[in-house]
Amino acid sequence: MSTVRAVTPLDDHRVVAPHLPPLAVVPAADTPTLPSSVEPASRLPREWVEVHRVEVDGDTIDTLLIGPNGLFAVHFDEDPRPAAVRPGFGLIRAGTREPNPVKRALGNAEALRKRLAHLPGDLFPYPVLVTATTGEAGHRLGRLLVVRPGRLAEALWRHVSRPLRRSERDAVRKALVGMSSSR
Repeated sequence: MSTVRAVTPLDDHRVVAPHLPPLAVVPAADTPTLPSSVEPASRLPREWVEVHRVEVDGDTIDTLLIGPNGLFAVHFDEDPRPAAVRPGFGLIRAGTREPNPVKRALGNAEALRKRLAHLPGDLFPYPVLVTATTGEAGHRLGRLLVVRPGRLAEALWRHVSRPLRRSERDAVRKALVGMSSSR
């Protein structure tokens, strides 16, 4: 069952340190303030909604982020070893190609797109894989955006896509609640 909550801090730090609490929890009524150790790119504004553990076609999307910049199906790679990102080859770890995280992220985003096809508008969940990488941050493997831990909010801010109207974001949230209650 998925849970829906409004996002003030984006707690993608759990990939690196899942045992630690979020960096900052700001009540919805308060004005967010940044701790001195957190750069502004590590946050998403209040209009973003984070949905955890969305089940589609027998698999689970770790986090679905719904905001003005779009709809993002985020997968967190569990392998802590850094991977090289090579277009045409995928993720390379210790000299071996790792197709599973890439296929899972792309496949689940496509399955979610099909599940949301009944909604008005052209909703496209952009697949994102958060994993330790070598080289520069923010790689692309076709449609898949590959992001380092701690850089997710920054990557979403830079992502160019068709903006989602508030009514479209609300429709997605309602559809997700309907998907989880129909089980």
